[in-house]
Amino acid sequence: MDIGISLALGIVIGITFGISIAAIIGAVRKVRSSGHATPAQTGAAPVGPYRAPQNKTTVIRLTDTGMIERSKTRGRAETGVVELLTTREAQLGKSVFEVRELVRNLGAAIAKTNAASLAATEVFDSAQTNLQEMRADDGDGLLSLHSMLLEEVSRVQTTNQSLRTELADAKKGIEEQRRQIEELKNAVRIDALTKLPNRAAFDERIREFCQRLERTGELFTLLMLDIDNFKSVNDTYGHLNGDRVLRGVALKIRESIRGNDMPARLGGEEFAVLLPDTPLREAALVAERVRNDLAKTVFKLDESRVRVTISGGLAESWKGMGCPDELISRSDKALYEAKSNGRNRMVLFEANGTRKAEE
Repeated sequence: MDIGISLALGIVIGITFGISIAAIIGAVRKVRSSGHATPAQTGAAPVGPYRAPQNKTTVIRLTDTGMIERSKTRGRAETGVVELLTTREAQLGKSVFEVRELVRNLGAAIAKTNAASLAATEVFDSAQTNLQEMRADDGDGLLSLHSMLLEEVSRVQTTNQSLRTELADAKKGIEEQRRQIEELKNAVRIDALTKLPNRAAFDERIREFCQRLERTGELFTLLMLDIDNFKSVNDTYGHLNGDRVLRGVALKIRESIRGNDMPARLGGEEFAVLLPDTPLREAALVAERVRNDLAKTVFKLDESRVRVTISGGLAESWKGMGCPDELISRSDKALYEAKSNGRNRMVLFEANGTRKAEE
């Protein structure tokens, strides 16, 4: 009975992993990269400037951040997600094949064990009949019966040991497949350059946030970010150093937001942060911290020191809005306003127009 339960569990686990991997492949094939349309300029209702706290300047030596993954060109960074998806899909296909082999081997072992069990049952039934008919003084018959039983017990033990070996190998293989699947699921959602969640992960999470909004009414705010005048960094210091600055900016964004906020790199020098269960005014404080922390940071590129600033646009969700498209559009409009009115600022999208973030 115990062996039967173990075999059944082995098959269920194997089949479950096969289905899981197939589902992942389907999800990977649906991943897409999409950009935002440039919004039209909107009217602004600016308020007083944000007064940043007087903190000391932070110097980050980008060669010491532990993120020295070099790319030959920015083009490689931009196409890295597509290449990764293709590679990972091929690996997932291989994983499906391997899990199928595990299930097939388990099935063969189970069939072999069932046959051995059936044969052993017949032998033991025959032995029981012989014992009932055997005379008490039939020593030769009893010895013969002993030999038959010992041989059958040995055969059953050998078969069961083979099954235990197959089960152990299957368990090891399934655990390895599980580890690989988790790695693959994460890999297709991570930006290769900055190690932040990528556009695919952002699209997935913002849809989840929108579904929760409609289901429970839990609002959230979207912060769109864009590094100011980043082209001049590439033109002055080269694309390789530009990539290093992007990694440094990603690091500062992660450090400046809260633990439950989700940062993402959407592409190029554009980033986003999802702020769950956060109204617009509270989100503005987080956005200002991101802007201020980056403004007082110096990135050390070998012998050069580089400062960059960032602009952002914030929009708050509400139940019944066209989420996520309308929310992204409003954040984009606020970001466009920030870029058009001097940069290095955060702008809120409100019902009566955009406005600069207040202290």
